[in-house]
Amino acid sequence: MTTVADSDGFHLLVADSKNGYAWKTATVLSEPQLPADTWIGNSCVMDDHHAAVVYAPRTFTNKPDLMMGGAFTAIVNLDDGSVTKLPLTASLAYFDPTCNPTTHTAVFTALRDTKTRLVTVDTKATTVADTTAEGEITSAVPTKDGVIGAAGNQLVHVDRKGKATKLAATKHAPRARRLLRHP
Repeated sequence: MTTVADSDGFHLLVADSKNGYAWKTATVLSEPQLPADTWIGNSCVMDDHHAAVVYAPRTFTNKPDLMMGGAFTAIVNLDDGSVTKLPLTASLAYFDPTCNPTTHTAVFTALRDTKTRLVTVDTKATTVADTTAEGEITSAVPTKDGVIGAAGNQLVHVDRKGKATKLAATKHAPRARRLLRHP
């Protein structure tokens, strides 16, 4: 799976070995009521059949409140292109969303004031957890019992009640996504 953006929307493309890895469009995400010179977004793969996506008009990056938590969210079935739009907005940050193929979940992050909303959903777009943590949590990765993310120069576990527990301190800001992928 890969993505391409243009004025029509945020395109999700898929390629399958049985079709010689020929790219085809699974779906195009946009909001018809919003004009856009181009759409932007991020995605991750929840399993072989589903992707979590954050998308918005490019101009959202010019407004801090929209950039930090105003982007649209969806779960896409990569096999048939069906889209389930989620009733929440998220950040357009490079780390959002983040998926865990082991748990078939994704976490969406929205930064508001001095708090971070972390919403974990499954492949059926069902909310598994909706947590608000104090401070700015970035690079949040869903786990079975919460998320692991970066908080300043610390790697933290945020439980389902929003309590952050320090796992490790680093000299610089950690990037949880890379730490979990490469033990």
